[in-house]
Amino acid sequence: MTGVFVVFVLLAGANVFGQRPSSARASAPAASLVVSTPSSVRGGLIFQTRVDIGARQEISHPTLVLGGGWFDSMTLNSVQPGPTAQAARGDAVTLTYQRLAAGGRMTVWLEWSVNPTTSPGT
Repeated sequence: MTGVFVVFVLLAGANVFGQRPSSARASAPAASLVVSTPSSVRGGLIFQTRVDIGARQEISHPTLVLGGGWFDSMTLNSVQPGPTAQAARGDAVTLTYQRLAAGGRMTVWLEWSVNPTTSPGT
């Protein structure tokens, strides 16, 4: 029995159950973007995503576009700071914010819940 527990702890430490965040970076002449979120999640997990935006030039309406995959089997619990506008665009959701001056930085926190999986036949 102890061996099973040790294996479980080792797998959790290796991020098999999905809680440790990983980061993805993108860069363009106007801005840089870093998204930090777990690379895998399991049913029932509550987690956060951090989006850091650095403006190299003024951005009049910074807009995050979250593809439909962000919402598959997940619930968005909160967004901080709240966007000035939010809209659906196809299967994506857009979050628009106020002007971001050149040299400015903005961090957006998204709090998620992974919907519990449903067993077949229930």
